[in-house]
Amino acid sequence: MATQIARLMVPRAKALECKPEDTIAQVAQVMKTRRVGSVVVVEGDRPVGIVTQTDMVNKVIVDGHSTARPVKDIMTTTLITLPANASKNDVTATLQKHHIHHLVIVDPTTKAYVGLCSTWDFARAALAEGSSWEYTEQWKKEIAFS
Repeated sequence: MATQIARLMVPRAKALECKPEDTIAQVAQVMKTRRVGSVVVVEGDRPVGIVTQTDMVNKVIVDGHSTARPVKDIMTTTLITLPANASKNDVTATLQKHHIHHLVIVDPTTKAYVGLCSTWDFARAALAEGSSWEYTEQWKKEIAFS
């Protein structure tokens, strides 16, 4: 795994995940408690979807899905992934191209889920490297909304 991406991503052992049959209410509660913006939906070691705050707002609040339904009913199934050996520039370009905030990282050979990388992970890395908060906030906006 490339050092750059390893420093940025949250490894699977620390990232949040759920099963497709978990309820929307269960997943929303975990997101609130852990203060995260996404949960990767997995079957075995494979990512099959992602649930984000945007999914919760658009599909539950606006569209009125019951929170008793399984999370598979609202998850985003068109996953944008990159292999774990991708460069920092690959991640940046992918986030920009697809206008997303969360990127699922997979094993380059098996396609197993190994981690999650978000625009906040980039911001934290930039701050750790000595960038100013103002620069980091501007950079985050450019990555997420270009």
